[in-house]
Parts: sequence; C-alpha cells; structure tokens
Amino acid sequence: MNMLRCPICQTSLTLNDKRCFCATGHEFPVTGQVPNIMLRNSQTADHYSFQWGKELDFYKAIRESQGDILKATASSKLGWKDYLPTLLRNSGSVLDVACGYGGIADIVKEAGFEGVYLGFDINDTLADIKKERFAHLNNFQFVRADMTDDIYAEAFDLVVCRSAIMYAPRPMETFAAIARAVRPGGHFVISAYTRKSPMRELCDDYFRGIISRMGEREAFEAVKEFTLFGKILSELNVRVQIPQDLPVLQIRKGEYDIQRLMYYHFLKCFWNEDWGFHNSSIVNFDWYHPEYSWRFTREEVAEWYEACGFDVVEYRVVPAQHFFSGRKRA
Repeated sequence: MNMLRCPICQTSLTLNDKRCFCATGHEFPVTGQVPNIMLRNSQTADHYSFQWGKELDFYKAIRESQGDILKATASSKLGWKDYLPTLLRNSGSVLDVACGYGGIADIVKEAGFEGVYLGFDINDTLADIKKERFAHLNNFQFVRADMTDDIYAEAFDLVVCRSAIMYAPRPMETFAAIARAVRPGGHFVISAYTRKSPMRELCDDYFRGIISRMGEREAFEAVKEFTLFGKILSELNVRVQIPQDLPVLQIRKGEYDIQRLMYYHFLKCFWNEDWGFHNSSIVNFDWYHPEYSWRFTREEVAEWYEACGFDVVEYRVVPAQHFFSGRKRA
C-alpha cells in the first residue's frame, strides 16, 4: 500500500502488516500489524493514548449499550452515520485522519465498504483496536501517525477528519496538508468545535490552562469535579426563564434547564445520566486536558475549504460542533 509519504523525506511510503519503509530507505517499526511512523511524542499523544486505552475503556460503554450512548454525542446529532455511506458508494479509498477509537471505521465497516480504508491516529491503542474489531477485514489498515506531519499524498477519494483538527497546534496549516490527500473530485469531510459564548470561552480556557499541565490520571481526577457539578445542577430540575435576548452575553431569550444554561454559556460541565459518572467524566477530560483545543466560526472553516480548492457541498451545525463536506475542484 503506497498511500502516505515518509514523514522524514516525503518520498513514497510502503506499508503493510509486516514492514513499513520509504523509497530512500527509512524504515519504521510495526507492532501488532500497525506501522508506527510517529517522529515524536506529545502531550496530545499521551492524552489520547490514555483516553482511548484499556484503563478508561470508553468503548466498553459503547459495546454494552449497543451504541445507544453515542446518540448524545455531537457526531451523532450531526448525522455522520447517515451521511458517510452516500459518499462511500462512489469511493474506492478512504483516509480517516485522527481515527481515535475507531468510530468512523465502525461506520465504514457497517456500510459494507469493499475499498481501501486507512485510519491513523497518534494514540498507541491502534493495535488493540485493529485486533479486537477489524482484524478480519483485509481492506482495513491502521497506522500510528501524527496528522501534523508532512505525510499526505494525493491518493484518496474520501478523506475524513472527525473532531480532531482543533487539536493541531496550527489547524489551518494542518487542514491544508490533509487536503492534499484528496483526489480531484473527491470529498474532504470534517467536524470542528464551534466558538462558544464569551463567558464559556473565558472559563474553559482558564481551567484548560491548569488541567492541560497535569498528568493524565491527575487530570482525570480533577475533571470529575466538573462532572459532579453538572450532575448536581441537572438533579435540581430547575427551569430558568430568560425574558429577552442578552446579546453581550450571547444568550437568547427562552426557557432553559439550569444545567443546560450553565453548560452552553458559562462552563463545560457535561453530565448525562445514561452515560454515568465515569463516561461523562471522559467527555470533560476530552475537553479540558488536551494541550490545544481551538474553536472556530463557520466563516473561518469555510475559508480553509475555499483556499484549498474545495466547494462546500454540505454544512451542518449543532451547539458543540460544525460539520463540513467539501468537494475538490478538478
């Protein structure tokens, strides 16, 4: 498979379950049938290795609920599961950038995709993910790699980067690099955090500045306070009436549950009874602990697509995230 470039010299990279090497002789280790072309470690890599690893075992809750807990996620509300199969029907190759715990890979598998799927991520759990859920699929390949490295070749009909571009140190540059992987006429689909109201932005940045400097286990313990606060607010079962728009605070008039009012406008304190305390804490950990967590307006992301030669063909938004699908001009 020659679909990525060597992160050291940018020549063609050959990768399979046993060997990974480039045209000029750089060779990379393969562990558990997963090549590792990471050049460096990072706080983000450590975070996601812990978040998707056995200790927190987020996927256990997905298995036990048969996927039902995912209905509360922004990704579910944005319609990824319905939208991607329409693109897969006209695609022979898929690149899943920052594939995480394999959520997009699950969608691709369930769609019966028979082309080439390549997923990569910076976390060190990919060998377990491949072994446990995708080992029987010869057309599915996983690679440990950093999306910010120069590894992209124009080789894919469909490129996906779900809920990840905001974790890059320089998101616009990373977007442009990933966009090179899309063949003319192909699609590039992403989701990214929306910019929140002013008080929420200020509070979240303050606490992220503290928690992101902690080790993974210390940070996970710290964010349990946010989960508990969200739970306490939810159990109050109090409704708040805002009689008029508050444009400076960016709060629209209407009736709000007090936990939702706090969550959307003042502080990320995720709590979902169906998820339980542990998995709700993983959501708060995912928000506060990564070193980078940029938020964007619709116009900012649309400009990235235009600058890279794409026409935006689909846009959706929920309070937490934007969803964009762009087609690359010939």
